[in-house]
Amino acid sequence: TANGLAVGTLPPLTPRSLPMLLKSQTSRTAVTRASPDATYALLADVLRSVRHFPDLDAMTPDGAVYLWQMKRVGVGPLCFQSRYAAQYTFDAAKRQVRWCSVAGRGNTEVQGQWRIEAEANGARFTLDVSFAVEMPVPALLRSTAEKLMGRENDRLIGQYLFALQATL
Repeated sequence: TANGLAVGTLPPLTPRSLPMLLKSQTSRTAVTRASPDATYALLADVLRSVRHFPDLDAMTPDGAVYLWQMKRVGVGPLCFQSRYAAQYTFDAAKRQVRWCSVAGRGNTEVQGQWRIEAEANGARFTLDVSFAVEMPVPALLRSTAEKLMGRENDRLIGQYLFALQATL
């Protein structure tokens, strides 16, 4: 023992066991010929609008909270499945939909909003979203993991906006 502590009783820290907080923030805009009210109606209908989100494994309503579960993504040590519960608020007068994750429910923190504005021949809708997830990432892969997470998030959001435009 050293200083009254047993030597060698704790497992050694390895790069695999060190958590890393991965964060991503995105703001993307799309334009549609649909009216601002029709656009708001789709985006405020959480279950209907989320059907357009790629790689969604399950969405379960739980009162005013919606439980998100994404498909597993990645390979090897960078494999991950995002799960969270989000509380939504709606403001029809401002044509805004906002959400934030519920603490302690899932492995991902999310907050975001839809903003809808009138355009000459339709509407402009903007998705602002940020998320953070803590996951074990080997030290040598940390910068790669952050880049991959950002690229994957951009890909999913781009497909989501394209699918919503097609519906509107």
